[in-house]
Amino acid sequence: MGVDGIGPALLLVTAVTWFVLELRGLRTRRDDADDRDRSSMLVLRVTTLAAFVLAVVVAYAVPGAAYPRPLAYALALPLLWAGMAIRWRSKAALGGYFTYRVRTSADQPVVSSGPYRWVRHPAYLGMALALLGFACVLGNWLSLLLFLPVMLVGVVYRIRVEEQALLDALGDAYADYCRGRARLVPRVW
Repeated sequence: MGVDGIGPALLLVTAVTWFVLELRGLRTRRDDADDRDRSSMLVLRVTTLAAFVLAVVVAYAVPGAAYPRPLAYALALPLLWAGMAIRWRSKAALGGYFTYRVRTSADQPVVSSGPYRWVRHPAYLGMALALLGFACVLGNWLSLLLFLPVMLVGVVYRIRVEEQALLDALGDAYADYCRGRARLVPRVW
């Protein structure tokens, strides 16, 4: 395999790995917990899809903002790998309390280990980094600039829904945990 085939091959293996890991996570159910999702999963999916569609359209409509394919893979793969690692570690720290829908229960502990030491929502940080990595593959700076804020609309909504649900269910324990920790990016937000 030549140098030109390494980037796409690594991307394919990475994408399949992420897909399999995410599918495995779908098996986690907490039917005994209260569903507090408020359509946040739907909003997250719609905004992510809209961000990708917009990014693809812009990549083709504005070819002058393109950057070289080797740079696309050099940006994409580290973002994907870092995002997947953060997300995987976050899921492992939460164990059976990780779900794809926002669900809470009074017996749920406040997890402050692993990546939860630094930010309140590292799984969303990992997801955002990985998705940004996929957007990098388009090889267009303007696409990236438009992708990120559109995708973040869904992430921010999801975080707000989840935080309210956790405050309602866990009260002061979660409020205490929140003090001194940013939501998504350390020392930023």
